[in-house]
Amino acid sequence: MNKSSLSLFSIITIILIMAFSSCEDDKGTPILKVSQTTFTLAANELTETFSITANVGWVISSDQSWCTVSPQYGSGNETIAITLSGNNEDLKNDRTAVLTVKSGQTNAQEIEVTQLAAPSLPTSANEFELFFTEGTTMTCYGYWYYFSFEKGKLIDFSTINTEEDESWRNRTDWDIAFSTFYSKTNSGVSGKGLGGVQIVGEEAEDKATFLKNWLLLRKKDI
Repeated sequence: MNKSSLSLFSIITIILIMAFSSCEDDKGTPILKVSQTTFTLAANELTETFSITANVGWVISSDQSWCTVSPQYGSGNETIAITLSGNNEDLKNDRTAVLTVKSGQTNAQEIEVTQLAAPSLPTSANEFELFFTEGTTMTCYGYWYYFSFEKGKLIDFSTINTEEDESWRNRTDWDIAFSTFYSKTNSGVSGKGLGGVQIVGEEAEDKATFLKNWLLLRKKDI
């Protein structure tokens, strides 16, 4: 082997050694990163995700029971699902949870999850009208707002889900409910009450017939 060939071989060998050494150094440096460190969710938003980039094992803890993650531990890269439990009492106020992603080989990462309070209920006829105007109707997205004619006000709200809908279906303290552009009455498949809807014209006799039928229904209810 001549000197030029030996020199070229030596250079290639040195380059390969340097390349492998660099790979080993990268592999040996602990990495733990999260894709996002803050989340702000509306009261009706109950799920979110973030990503972990890591070459080490990790575990995630939450300082609030209403905010959980899955999976809670693992190693390497992973997509994490955040789940918030719905609770109307909590939804009336903003709430915040802190998720901590830990590894024994590098600094911990913290993620702050804030869930905003649900819109407050109107307390007067004027507030009620403004609440459901086109400009504010999207604040009602994801909720049913329950109105009582007897009390003349909104009595409460609930998130739209099967369990809560079933609970309200068994109650008789509301007459009509609104959610953005939708409404339902306490009757039929929506509730145990004797409410209902009748399309009436602008003529006085149409309105009188409607009121007469309504009163007859209420007498039956009594």
